[in-house]
Amino acid sequence: MGDNQEHNPLRGITVPAQPHIISAIKEAEDDLDKISALINKDPSIAASVLKIVNSAAFGIKAKIGSIERAVMMLGINRVKTLVNTQALQSSLGSAGSCEIMSFWDGANDIALTCYLLAVELNRQLLPDDAYSLGLFHNCGVILLAQKHEDYLKTLSESYDSHKESDLTTIEDIRYQSNHAVIGYYIGKGWKLPDAMTQVIRHHHDLEYIRNGPKKGAELTFEMLAVLKMAEHIVGLHKSLGHSDADHEWPQIQSSCLESLDLTDYEFEELTDVIHDKMALD
Repeated sequence: MGDNQEHNPLRGITVPAQPHIISAIKEAEDDLDKISALINKDPSIAASVLKIVNSAAFGIKAKIGSIERAVMMLGINRVKTLVNTQALQSSLGSAGSCEIMSFWDGANDIALTCYLLAVELNRQLLPDDAYSLGLFHNCGVILLAQKHEDYLKTLSESYDSHKESDLTTIEDIRYQSNHAVIGYYIGKGWKLPDAMTQVIRHHHDLEYIRNGPKKGAELTFEMLAVLKMAEHIVGLHKSLGHSDADHEWPQIQSSCLESLDLTDYEFEELTDVIHDKMALD
């Protein structure tokens, strides 16, 4: 990261405060009734949580029609995760653009793919943490789009760049910051785990990814590898970046797969499994 980013990383962008519902749910601890009542007070978040838990990826056969039942079936921790991520979406909004409104559809696909990858790989990364990471990791895109009218064009140019440089390089040049740095500060403000905020900060840092996991930070790199796999599987370069090719993946593929002890063939098989469960094809 450049010095300008470090001295003034947000460049006048205001990080949205964490909504009261998040702290209130934490204070409720393991009280199912209190947690359900708090969620039900926010119809938007309640509806979003029910939509997610009833998606095919969660594999629940009987449709869940109430928050109370969702809390009982999924468990308190998972519901807290869903509330936190849906509260983020509600706080950031859509920036009044059809493209940014569709951003959240892509973010939900990434989140669910991260969740499924964590389940299938069965390693250190908890599926609920993987889901949160998938939804949070590109949240800086929304704030940059709200501040800069030309940002979506810049984003497309970045994704379509054939240069062997970080995708965020063009953003750094034009805005003296980028969506990964801004997302990092949002995550810090919302008290996400340190490992998760570090992944958000470095998720387009090609040198960092190619260097592989550092001693003592294996879980952080595992989270990062799962995120980059999810982006590639979903085809974020098409939906968000309007690019025909994922120019990042060939540069980081070996490092990501090695960190998860996966061969190319095993990754292809895993991709097919995720496509079937997500119906992404």
